Amino acid sequence: MKAILSGVYIYQYLSVKAAIGKWIGLVFAISVGLSLAIMGAYVHIACVFANQLSKLSFFKEISENKQLKL
Repeated sequence: MKAILSGVYIYQYLSVKAAIGKWIGLVFAISVGLSLAIMGAYVHIACVFANQLSKLSFFKEISENKQLKL
């Protein structure tokens, strides 16, 4: 996330496919009892959700403004 906030473009980092893969991996990791910090995965999934919401017509001004867009 630090790279995206600093302006680096990472291809499909905030795509729905990446969020689904992250969620499935997180479910499996927790189910087998791995000890991991899950907050990072939740932040990534929340950023994907916010990115997809910004594409709706209701948020058109935010998605077109380069200063407000990630």
